[in-house]
Amino acid sequence: MYYNIIFLLLCFIALTKAITINIVVQSFFSYSELYQLIINDFNNRYVKENNLDIKLKLNLFTEQNSTIGKDFYSSTIDTLLNKKSHKYDVFIYDPLFTRRYAPYFIDLKKYLPKEIIDSYSSDETINSGYYKDQCVGLPVYVKYKLLYSNINLLNKYNRTIPETWDELVETTKIVLEGERATNNNDLIGFSNLFPKNDITMCSLYEYLYSFRETKDSPIPEFNSKIALDAMNKLDKIKNETSSTDLFTMDENYAIMYMISGNSVFSSYFDIIGLPGYTMSEMPGEIKGIHGSCLTGYNIGIAKFIPEKNLEASIEVVKYFASAYVQKNFFVKIFNCYTAMKSLYVDEEICSILDCELAKKIQSIPRPSSLVDDYDSYSSKVVNYVYEFFFNKRPVKDILNSIDNLTRIHYFTMHSDYGLVAFISLIITFFLVIFSTILLFIPLLKRYFRFLSIESWILHIVGFLLIIASTALSMGELSLLKCNLKIILFSNGYALVYVPFLQKLITNYPIGNTFTKWVKKHRLLFMFSIFFAEILYNLLYLASPYLLAEHIYDNENNHYSCQHKNTFSLLLIIIKIIFHSLIYLYIIILIFLEWNINDSYHEIRDLSIMMSASFPSLIVLLIINFFETSRFEVFYLIQIYVTIIYIISSHFFMFYIRTIKYKIFSRFGKMSDIDRLSHDFFKNNNSNSFKFVMNSSIVTSNSEIENQGSDTFQTKTFDSSKIKNKVVSCHYTTSVK
Repeated sequence: MYYNIIFLLLCFIALTKAITINIVVQSFFSYSELYQLIINDFNNRYVKENNLDIKLKLNLFTEQNSTIGKDFYSSTIDTLLNKKSHKYDVFIYDPLFTRRYAPYFIDLKKYLPKEIIDSYSSDETINSGYYKDQCVGLPVYVKYKLLYSNINLLNKYNRTIPETWDELVETTKIVLEGERATNNNDLIGFSNLFPKNDITMCSLYEYLYSFRETKDSPIPEFNSKIALDAMNKLDKIKNETSSTDLFTMDENYAIMYMISGNSVFSSYFDIIGLPGYTMSEMPGEIKGIHGSCLTGYNIGIAKFIPEKNLEASIEVVKYFASAYVQKNFFVKIFNCYTAMKSLYVDEEICSILDCELAKKIQSIPRPSSLVDDYDSYSSKVVNYVYEFFFNKRPVKDILNSIDNLTRIHYFTMHSDYGLVAFISLIITFFLVIFSTILLFIPLLKRYFRFLSIESWILHIVGFLLIIASTALSMGELSLLKCNLKIILFSNGYALVYVPFLQKLITNYPIGNTFTKWVKKHRLLFMFSIFFAEILYNLLYLASPYLLAEHIYDNENNHYSCQHKNTFSLLLIIIKIIFHSLIYLYIIILIFLEWNINDSYHEIRDLSIMMSASFPSLIVLLIINFFETSRFEVFYLIQIYVTIIYIISSHFFMFYIRTIKYKIFSRFGKMSDIDRLSHDFFKNNNSNSFKFVMNSSIVTSNSEIENQGSDTFQTKTFDSSKIKNKVVSCHYTTSVK
């Protein structure tokens, strides 16, 4: 009696000690019983033979327990994965979701033994379970879309199973003509399975895949001539072997025609033992090249589950991927094809499945890895295919529409607008370079006396960097381009304005220790700021841009540069503030040095340059924080606003200003004009200065006399003192 109690207690302890692994399975319309058999075998045999303390619990989504269907399953799993829930450890899922689930699943290559990964190195695994070189799922079983041939009718008319589309058309026409001559009008020629659902994606992609030039060639692109020829032939196949209604009937009607024997050829997913029909690979444009749509289910593991659950889940995947489970459950009981190709030499398996067929199938999955929202993409493609079947638009237009759903467009000079923009940038670039020559023409040197030669050259290099930054918008966008654009523009901006800032600090009317140091070490001052820019850009590279994909319903799919995180955005904001301060300091210094005789005209020219370039800089700043579907318009605005900015600043200082002074020089010597202007403004400003100073003193004294508070009097006096100092600087005519 006591021994029995102890035994029961030990069993209870063992059970409570076992790690429970929750496996969630999506199994609609078929194979629901299969998983329970496998779970029972795992819990009753496998864990005992391998001395594992694991209990596998099945969570099954079927059409019986989920009336909403597949959408409910996918939305439920999406929610749990986004929340990093621990509710489920192992997932058996449709490969359509490989891209969607990849960020949440572990890379099985890092956890499973190499021999298991190698045994699943077939195209089926790579096509359905890999995303960005990570194995996020292994196929637990696979299904192929194959050609079903009515073997009785083929034998009756002495025809073979077709290997090409032309052979299929020819055989179908012969059989139909012969049968209709005997009043067999219920017979249909070819059902290619293009229903108004996702199966059409299977049929479309496998059909185009059968038109590739070699076995190793990728599927033809939708905007290619091969795709156009293929679709024209599909229309011919439909018209000569079937009808639009029969081509677009759903899978239930298709299987009914086969069960009744009233179809010469049908395309359907593999069903072992369908009476009167033989399965084979789909035909192709040429012999030896064909395509079959690949579906099935994969198994994967969540990456955020506890460590002990992760180790136990790996054992579960090893069990599902084992030759024992693949052979004894998926093949022998439910007649499923396996992605473990080594099993197709097993005589027992080959007595159930057509191993030779399995070896030569050239499979292609549905294109779920192309887009994030595959459901939306699939729906749009199906609608376009139906436009083709019902002749609503030219075939070429429809193919271009499908192509544009996933094609990423770039702003290139191959378009008319892009070519004009590129030429405009090139002209601007060379005009900026050419302006360097003006610095070394003796007759023009006096117009560039405000800065030293090396400062002007730095100024020119700055504009060249800004042009280069803008030019990076053209062509294929990449992460390198995104980061180079901001770095080049940032450094270019500094090179454009820092030489002016240095000169204005040097010319500050009231000398102090700082201005004297800058005057003595002007190059060190400028290069200190440039060096700070470089260090800041290196810091920025620690959190660079990301490429953001923008998908639209028209031809405007494109990438844009997007901030990686809040830290990246914060760095950009700090940089904008820093550059704005440089701009503001220059404006303030221009005001303070407005009447200095030695730089009288240069200060006014500089003020025009700063004022004229300000709107362009604001526009360039604003548009970088907006996203638009019209990306070509965005880049055109960016390029031409940059050109306007260069014209309003650099071209003004080098070309327009020089031409202006040359025109003025026709009416007299420039020195005479300068002298008369200076004398006029000197007298005028002297009187104005006296008036302002006297007014300020009177106001200040009046305010002081009328205040009852000593503290308020002090603040008023300090405010007036600062105001007087600013006014004094503004009207100062020479540097002290």
